[in-house]
Amino acid sequence: MLDKHLIRRSSLVVIIALIAAVAFLPASSYAASGTIDVSTSLNVRAEPSNNAVVIGKLQGGQAVEIEEIRHDWGKIDYYGQEGYISMVFVSGVQDSASAAPNVQQTAVQSNAATEGYVQVATSLNVRTAPNMSAAVTESLYNGEAVSIVSIQDNWAQVEHDGNTGYVSMDYITTSENEASYSLSPLKGKTIVIDAGHGGKDSGAIGDYFYEKSAVLSIALKAQEQLENLGANVIMTRDDDAFVALETRAAMSNAAHASMFVSIHLNASSEEYVNGTEVYYYPDGDTSVQLASTVQENLISQLGSVDRGTQAADFSVLRNTQAPAILAEIGYITNSAEAANLLTDSYQQKAATGIVKGLETYYQ
Repeated sequence: MLDKHLIRRSSLVVIIALIAAVAFLPASSYAASGTIDVSTSLNVRAEPSNNAVVIGKLQGGQAVEIEEIRHDWGKIDYYGQEGYISMVFVSGVQDSASAAPNVQQTAVQSNAATEGYVQVATSLNVRTAPNMSAAVTESLYNGEAVSIVSIQDNWAQVEHDGNTGYVSMDYITTSENEASYSLSPLKGKTIVIDAGHGGKDSGAIGDYFYEKSAVLSIALKAQEQLENLGANVIMTRDDDAFVALETRAAMSNAAHASMFVSIHLNASSEEYVNGTEVYYYPDGDTSVQLASTVQENLISQLGSVDRGTQAADFSVLRNTQAPAILAEIGYITNSAEAANLLTDSYQQKAATGIVKGLETYYQ
């Protein structure tokens, strides 16, 4: 006959083993979908822990496909990268046996398009369909913003300047600084942006606006783009102030600037005259090359008449030690060009043309 105490001990061991086995069973997991329920944004982390590194953010109201839920953490595909979000901040969660297979088709869907940024060394092709054989409709450049409509099989459907197309997600980031800083040759460069005229000096006068106002707007847009690329930007003026020509050059020299860009509008007694031109001081090849690259990119962006580059003995060019140019964006006395120069989109294109020209100069 077996010892009763031995039976009790054996039973106790079995019970403890069963309890331990249950305790260490994996937590139940399942795929689901839900909506981010925060007023601002929710951190996406590299690991299912509040101490893990934040790799991105989801906006309040975004719909999200969750691959797996364990211990109040949801595993998601965050633009091709494994990420985790706290399920405490996800509402309307619905189990879905078929959700996991669909995660790669639509990694993160949103009620509103997500903003993304191009991250390339040269240019990124936008195609008519999500494959490499599809026709190219336009090219995007590093740091340009796009609206991400949807993501499928590592292709993003994007909107840019009113056009819709497809780009590879390998070259899109949701971090503006990541796209800009990592690849731009302008990172760390000191660049002086000189908005012509100002204060008591109105510059050329058009039917509806002064030159000083339009060029300041373009200069501020160029400043923003350059700073997004990691450049150190010095503005000779950032408001409607009068700054002497000698002071503008002195500011550049004191900062040991890498380059100096003066922004102006042109004028003519003949209303039909229009177009874009860039001036340089004839003291060597560097300013000539800088003028050429900026002119080329301005024409590409604006689609304006190409009036070429010319040498000129302007004070700000002659007295500036860095490679220096003076860009005449367009003619304020031409009615069609003046109408364009009043618009935010045209001013933005002018700023982009200048910035891309500066980038090209260093490539």
